[in-house]
Amino acid sequence: MHSRDTSQDARKAQLDALRSLGGAGRIAQVVDMSERAREIAIQGWLDRHPNATRAEAVADVRRRILGDELFNAAYPDGRVE
Repeated sequence: MHSRDTSQDARKAQLDALRSLGGAGRIAQVVDMSERAREIAIQGWLDRHPNATRAEAVADVRRRILGDELFNAAYPDGRVE
């Protein structure tokens, strides 16, 4: 499956670039993108709750990612930092 707005040549160049990274490079990219997405979510939460602390934002984002049951098992006192 490929995007309708990406040409065949662009798609090939993208795949070639990804393949050249190797497995470790691709994993590093995934980790980096995941960390950036979490930071964007935390900043968005802080933008919507200007009087909140970063710890509250981190806790809420982690709770949404993990779900209540896993969050409560991992952080029984609710503190994440």
